[in-house]
Amino acid sequence: MTATQTSTLVGKEAIQRLIEEFYATGVPVKDAKGIDEKSIEACYGVAFNFYQSGRFSDALDVFKFLCLISPYDQKYVLGLAACRQMEKQYKEAIEAYSFAMVLDCNDPIPPFRAAECHMAMGNMQEALSGFTAAYEWSAGIEIHSTLHGKSETMMTVLETKLQNKLQTKP
Repeated sequence: MTATQTSTLVGKEAIQRLIEEFYATGVPVKDAKGIDEKSIEACYGVAFNFYQSGRFSDALDVFKFLCLISPYDQKYVLGLAACRQMEKQYKEAIEAYSFAMVLDCNDPIPPFRAAECHMAMGNMQEALSGFTAAYEWSAGIEIHSTLHGKSETMMTVLETKLQNKLQTKP
């Protein structure tokens, strides 16, 4: 076994132990291991910069790490989901966006992004459901006014497509 293979195996075993500890105790790795917020935010900065520069695979690796050590922080889960979406891993992105919705059930961004993934996969009914949720959750919230308008537009487009599809069925 080469040094690289040994290092990879040890790394995977260490990650597996961290995951097992988390599931056994429910204590996030950052708390159990005493990782300070400044270090975590530095990692987030790296992931964000990778994402902004189009290095989605690299960003994905860092967001996976962040989700491992701080699984209840929605922005890390959203970062993971966005990377998966950009890498066209739509099913995995939808799963991550769904978890992000659990972490903040009032945030209209996860259902909107999940709807985009459903559209890319050709799941128009599911996409309509996501855009509808985003539309309803963003109503009256100034910071989400643009998202509200986009959601409304996408709902109209999808409703028309679905209606046309029903009318053309034999």
